[in-house]
Parts: sequence; C-alpha cells; structure tokens
Amino acid sequence: MNDGPNLGDDVLYSGTVAAAIEGRFLGLSTIAVSLNTQPATGRHFDAAAEVARLLVAQFTAQATRTAFNP
Repeated sequence: MNDGPNLGDDVLYSGTVAAAIEGRFLGLSTIAVSLNTQPATGRHFDAAAEVARLLVAQFTAQATRTAFNP
C-alpha cells in the first residue's frame, strides 16, 4: 500500500502502480492501493488494508458470477 496519493500523472512513476502492472504482465490479478490522508489526521493503514481486503473479496465473488476478461 502506497503512503500518499497516486493521482493524475503520479501513476506514471508510482512504484505501487508499477508493481500492479508487472503482476498483470505475469498473468496475475492485481490492484494498486494508495492511502491519501491529511497530515494532521494520521495514517490508518490497518483500516485502509481492511477496506482493500473487502473490495478484493467483493470483486472475487462478483468474478465467479460474471464472465469477464481479466
């Protein structure tokens, strides 16, 4: 999970996005996740990881019910 946003042209040099792209080159299902917070709010990676886990679970469940080209 990236510590900071990957917005706009940031994705062109993001290591997080590059890792997801490389995974796709290897035939893996991938996702790039970034945590964007305000400096005074703190970083809640545990909560962000849980949201990402729930999204992946939903996508996986949907994929078993829907034909798509991964």
